[in-house]
Order: sequence, then structure tokens, then C-alpha cells
Amino acid sequence: MQTVHEPPRYGSGQYLAIASRGIAEDFSKDFRVRSFWTPGHKSIALNKQADLAAKESAEYQAKPLRFKSSLDKGHTAVILRLQSNHNSLNNYLYRFNLTDSNRCQTCLVPP
Repeated sequence: MQTVHEPPRYGSGQYLAIASRGIAEDFSKDFRVRSFWTPGHKSIALNKQADLAAKESAEYQAKPLRFKSSLDKGHTAVILRLQSNHNSLNNYLYRFNLTDSNRCQTCLVPP
């Protein structure tokens, strides 16, 4: 989990998705966890399905997620960044003039 402890200051936020996979594996012992990562671009295949699944999930009564005490600060930070959408993706950094472009660094498609 090197990427969690030393995340890049700028650039792709994919390290969050990679790190979250390890966290999800810990939770999957008690819960069924399914996770998919795609850039947030409209033209990406399966985004509509992901949006629909998210809307359907939001209809259920939410229960607070209790973190296991074995999670350290780094793992907790990854989860909070994913939930709050405050991360090192260019679209977020661009809002604060921390990068020259809001385009995805991997595929250069605008949000």
C-alpha cells in the first residue's frame, strides 16, 4: 500500500481506487463489496449503468458504515477522499489553479 502512504501530490487519483481495493477486501469478509473505477467522462462505456446503480443504492435506507479498528489513518483518509470527491484528480485541482488543465491525465478527455 505504498501509494496510500506516499500519494502523489498532483496527478491521477487512480491511486485512490487502487488503495480502496485493498480496503474493500478487508470489508468483504463481512460485507459483499463491488467496486468499479472509470474516469468521470460522459463518453465512457458503462457510466450510465454505474450512475443507475448509484441512484438505486441511494434509495435504500443508509446505515452508518463502521470502520474496523484495524484501519489506520492512511486507509481512513483514502475512504474519506473517495466519499467526499476531494482528491488529486485534475478536475478538482483545476478549481484551485493547482494544475493547468482539468483534463484527465491518462486519456486527456475533459470532464
